[in-house]
Amino acid sequence: MDTPKVASAYTPALLTKYLNYIALPDQYAQYINQPQSFPKTEEALKDLFRCQITRFPYDNLTSEIQPEKTHTKVIGGSESNPRSCRGGYCLEMGIFFHHTLRGLAGIG
Repeated sequence: MDTPKVASAYTPALLTKYLNYIALPDQYAQYINQPQSFPKTEEALKDLFRCQITRFPYDNLTSEIQPEKTHTKVIGGSESNPRSCRGGYCLEMGIFFHHTLRGLAGIG
């Protein structure tokens, strides 16, 4: 049975903003402006996840199930809408990371 591919809610520009924000180790700097070229290796996934969980805290103050709104909430939308220094509850952050991984994998 084939599993349908769900497209990422995040554009390459949003993925670049994410990769810049999470403070990746230096060896990944070359992929920041070309997020779909990000390595698809176990080591890269571990590093990405480590950065994800250390940069975005879990909280339960508000929740957004819509990936675009979550991205804006945790990273910020623009200079006039800066980052809130917040994370989200576990499902919210899981959906956020899911769409990030799909975007990095080029599914979108």
